[in-house]
Amino acid sequence: DTQRSHIEAHVPPPVDFNGILTRDLSSYFAVERKQKAPTIDFEMLRDGPTQIGVSFPKFYVWVRVAGGISADDRGAARVAAVDRRRFEVTDFISERAIRGDQDGIRRIFPASVCERIHAKLGKEAR
Repeated sequence: DTQRSHIEAHVPPPVDFNGILTRDLSSYFAVERKQKAPTIDFEMLRDGPTQIGVSFPKFYVWVRVAGGISADDRGAARVAAVDRRRFEVTDFISERAIRGDQDGIRRIFPASVCERIHAKLGKEAR
């Protein structure tokens, strides 16, 4: 019950979820890359939030920045849902970094998400 109420207190409603996540990913990459609001597209690496203790609910997404042209423009992100209004990117690891240290993602992502990330590497290879 506590877990469910914490999720409900922080995860945006379904009608707003994708728009808020897209906005906040775009803002994150604009700052990180010092560019004006890049286009973002993403897909969930796990259905639903992961809730541990009283931390903010986490979501795991595969992100493509500005079309995902290079291995630096694609990667896995962990985001925290905050107050039903925003997401904070807690971690982003580019495809290039993942390929350079394939076990490194295990320090951030759950095992089932790591499997999905490795599956993405095969599909995204160019």
